Amino acid sequence: MKIDFISSKDNALFKEVRLLQATGPKGQKARFASGQALLEGIHLVQTWVGNPSLKTLITSELGLQNPEIAQAVYDHVEICPDTRVYQLDKGLWDLLSDLVNAPQIAGLLDLPVSALNPQKSVATISGDVIILDRIQDAGNVGAILRTAAAAGFHQVIATSGCAHLWSSKVLRAGMGAHRLL
Repeated sequence: MKIDFISSKDNALFKEVRLLQATGPKGQKARFASGQALLEGIHLVQTWVGNPSLKTLITSELGLQNPEIAQAVYDHVEICPDTRVYQLDKGLWDLLSDLVNAPQIAGLLDLPVSALNPQKSVATISGDVIILDRIQDAGNVGAILRTAAAAGFHQVIATSGCAHLWSSKVLRAGMGAHRLL
């Protein structure tokens, strides 16, 4: 397994990850422009292990010393050999992650086509749908997504004014529900 090293905050990938992490319209614009979302933390990464949409893993030397992180990285690369793995310099991780004392791993996930090309009308959608109407709190959106996934729903629509479904905060609050929806 090849691991590329990032030692500068001027690195293009590091800058892109910082943009994906941004909240509000700036972050949403970056996620739509790149077609990717940032997964932060071991739980989210483990949820997506083996899914080819998880194209990039980012960790640190300290992260790779954690057996749980090392196993997740190894397992994912074994299943998806085209995955790029990056190790951040010791000082860069603190600039990257909002999480305090969290395992040092993140991933870049390709957004599903449905997230990039939203439906024009709910009339064209089959099956049961959850519609989120202007729910601005990321924690509440994530909780609704968890409940929807647990109840067997597969589709969610968010109207304008909702917290972005693929923001880092909603992803963390959703605790892996996105993979089921």
